Amino acid sequence: MAIAAADKWEQITLLDEGNLAEVPYALLLLAFSRVGRTGVLELHRKPVEKRIVFAGGVPVDCRSNLVHETFGRFLVGTGKLSEEEFRVALGESLAREVPLGEVLLERGGLDAGELYKLLQQCLARKLLDGFTWREGTFRLSDEAATADSTLKVKVPQLILTGVLKLTPLEEVTRGIRPLFAEALALHDSSLVGEDELQVRGPAADVMAVLRAKALRMDELAVRLPQMPANDLGRVVYALSNEQFFAENPAGGFPDVPQLGPGLPDEGRAAVTGYRP
Repeated sequence: MAIAAADKWEQITLLDEGNLAEVPYALLLLAFSRVGRTGVLELHRKPVEKRIVFAGGVPVDCRSNLVHETFGRFLVGTGKLSEEEFRVALGESLAREVPLGEVLLERGGLDAGELYKLLQQCLARKLLDGFTWREGTFRLSDEAATADSTLKVKVPQLILTGVLKLTPLEEVTRGIRPLFAEALALHDSSLVGEDELQVRGPAADVMAVLRAKALRMDELAVRLPQMPANDLGRVVYALSNEQFFAENPAGGFPDVPQLGPGLPDEGRAAVTGYRP
């Protein structure tokens, strides 16, 4: 599917269900953010299921049936807890029916500030995993869900990190194909707030070149010979999703179809790199 335009965000959020091959995960996240929708996005790819809760367009919770994505396993994986400390704390959490974080605070293993930061990082890691999905289905609902709305992930930063590091290359290629013949120019003023996105590395290099002059992708490649073609494609796809470009591809943007379930697979890749 080609990159969606601003007038497509509401159309995407009005879908009941669909296929990630037609409406990629990054577009779903950005559509929720742009429209400011509150609701639930469910992702399915047998045997994995994810349930993402949004409040005013911001992801505030993500649950899955993957054991390693639980907060306790995240703490063990990052070295904040040993296996024995995790086992004891989890046992107390279950026995008292209180969150694991509350037990850790009471035991003095974490202070409130560190706990919040770790919960935020755990949420971001679970959300980033969605960028690795090559296939799968989604369902959108207005279902009210209870979540800790103090946890908030910056969607523009999440999308930039996810596309640059994790999105399958075939999705990137499909997404940038409509832009090949177009001269890309940056908006005079960014549609993304400075507090929502920090641009560094290859993305910053591309933006610096385009601030001086609108260029086609082949011309960008000439101006940035040190940047591998795949990296350049990922940057352009990410910035297009974020709507940094002022011009639309030739012929406009296609309609977003409403599709039934597709064929899921069971592949999964590791997720790293996001800093909330």
